[in-house]
Amino acid sequence: MISKRAQEVLQYMVAAEENVDLEAAEIVREGGSVWVGDERCSSRTLNELLRWCLVSDCSFGSVERYRLNENGIKAAADRTYVPPEMLGRKRV
Repeated sequence: MISKRAQEVLQYMVAAEENVDLEAAEIVREGGSVWVGDERCSSRTLNELLRWCLVSDCSFGSVERYRLNENGIKAAADRTYVPPEMLGRKRV
């Protein structure tokens, strides 16, 4: 199960997509700073979302950018959702 903060970030991104605010619908990491819209986000939360296959890399240039994928949308609604990619994978 993902953390409550990870789910909050996903819900924020879903709401931003629904409002067609595409900048707020992305997680951006540049240098040591991570942002989702105009909110700070920890690298730990971003790494959790990546580990659970809930966001996809859409980077270009030196700035890392991540967008919601199908799994992320489902996990935003249900913290207990486990993506098919994670089934059978041993946790370390």
